[in-house]
Amino acid sequence: MSKLPDGGDGASAYEYEYDDEGRGWRRLLRDPWCELVDDRAYAAFRIAFSIVALANLINLWFYRDAFFTSGGMIPSEVIGEAGWFTQLSVFNLITSSWAVSLYFAVSAGAIICLGLGVSPRLAAVLVFTWHLSFTYRAIPGCTGWDHVLRAYSFLVMVSPLGTSWSLRRFSPPRLVPNYGISLMRLQVAVIYWQGIVVKLGDKYWQDGEFLSYFLLSVHARWPHRRVAEWNDLFIPATYIAILIEIAIPILLFIPRTRKFGFLLGFSFHLLIAIMSRHIIFFSLTMWMTYVAFIDVRTLDRIEFAVRSRLRRGRDATSL
Repeated sequence: MSKLPDGGDGASAYEYEYDDEGRGWRRLLRDPWCELVDDRAYAAFRIAFSIVALANLINLWFYRDAFFTSGGMIPSEVIGEAGWFTQLSVFNLITSSWAVSLYFAVSAGAIICLGLGVSPRLAAVLVFTWHLSFTYRAIPGCTGWDHVLRAYSFLVMVSPLGTSWSLRRFSPPRLVPNYGISLMRLQVAVIYWQGIVVKLGDKYWQDGEFLSYFLLSVHARWPHRRVAEWNDLFIPATYIAILIEIAIPILLFIPRTRKFGFLLGFSFHLLIAIMSRHIIFFSLTMWMTYVAFIDVRTLDRIEFAVRSRLRRGRDATSL
């Protein structure tokens, strides 16, 4: 592995060359976990994750009394019957409205600190605790993207945090182990393909009628009876949706097709966001997961753009 010269654009451009000699099964199994990578990859994911996690917390804020207090819709003793894991929730200890509100505020502060790179390891632990706590307390009110955020909060916590990008400084990138990025990428495939397994066991997906039923449901943005007349069109569209979800992780994992994977995935989830109501966070969360696939050249361009903007801001202030 060798480092190439600076890209000449003002940013710390890092590229890596790999020698294919001796690349056997042992190396193929070792590289995704022990290979050294630019820590800005972790920083970019940490920031994107924090933005989505904070937006989700703000959304939950308006339902905090209903979902998390002792006088809300879901009694804690009923949640306890779901299993021992519910005892891991901090909401077993705080049940009053003011205490729940305070915990929301503390968790929001931790998410902001994580995104800014301020005491990031402690912040990551607090953020994971937050996601564990609210998903194990408001079980009936939790959605698929809540569980995705919980999974990634754990992966962020146990991974290098990319301290070269933080509120205090842009420092030269460091080389850190690749295991966290590899796990984040694998999680993308797990999300999509586990969803496929569930869909294949559902009658409406099997028959190709899911889209017709969905677009007539309360979840559709523009439900209309005319949808029933277009059922023959929506049957192949249902199967195409399944094929897209199978294809996205494959395209993202192959470097040569990664850009097409980004485009297909972004377009797919944008269409879902447009045609659906109340599930915009699902699309935002899935877009966030794609950050784990950003390459070094893109990181260089991001850093150069941010540095240039900061430099112009300082120059304007000094005038």
